[in-house]
Amino acid sequence: SKEIPFKETLLMDEIDIAVIGAGTLGPGMALVFGQYGYGVRLFSRRQETLEKARSIMRTSLVTLSEFGILKQEEIEPIWGRVVSTNSLKEAASDADVICETVAESREVKREIFDQLDKICPPRTIFTSNTSSLNIFDLVPSPRLPNTLIVHWFAPPHIVPVVEVVRGPNTTEETIHLTIDLLKKVGRTAVRMEKFVPGFVINRLYRAARRPALEGGDH
Repeated sequence: SKEIPFKETLLMDEIDIAVIGAGTLGPGMALVFGQYGYGVRLFSRRQETLEKARSIMRTSLVTLSEFGILKQEEIEPIWGRVVSTNSLKEAASDADVICETVAESREVKREIFDQLDKICPPRTIFTSNTSSLNIFDLVPSPRLPNTLIVHWFAPPHIVPVVEVVRGPNTTEETIHLTIDLLKKVGRTAVRMEKFVPGFVINRLYRAARRPALEGGDH
């Protein structure tokens, strides 16, 4: 395990990223970090999920190249930076940043963060891709200063906006380091100072849809 302080690793661009969950958003999140030069470990318990994720990532890289977003010669280096594994210990034991994107279930998320608490070094920042859950009630309390919500939108390798939500115990340094990292990978962070169900974008979306659903011109 590295003993380098996290702030120093950020400045040296040597952050280890673990994406925990290889379903809907995980593959795209891994690609974003890989595209900007970071090593990524993509975890799922199920080998078939990882194989599907690898196929999705490969197709996405080819598509990005066809549209001129990536150069053809960039595909293989990005591909090589993302390592898939069904070992949580292999994925997270040396991670500087955890990007959790498992099922939207309190029980599932609590279980995965309990396991990560036992595996990850003290410096690790925990981020959750939850779209509605109060993750700060689910993460072990010693980890809360380094925990925040980072909510990506689908497809994450195309949509640049992410919501960053601090918890009541999240340190200002954790917020700044995470937003700096997101900027380094081309994302635009919408910062929230406290947890509110639905965050910003989903609330705006629901507000915009309401007149159409109600059949009015409000």
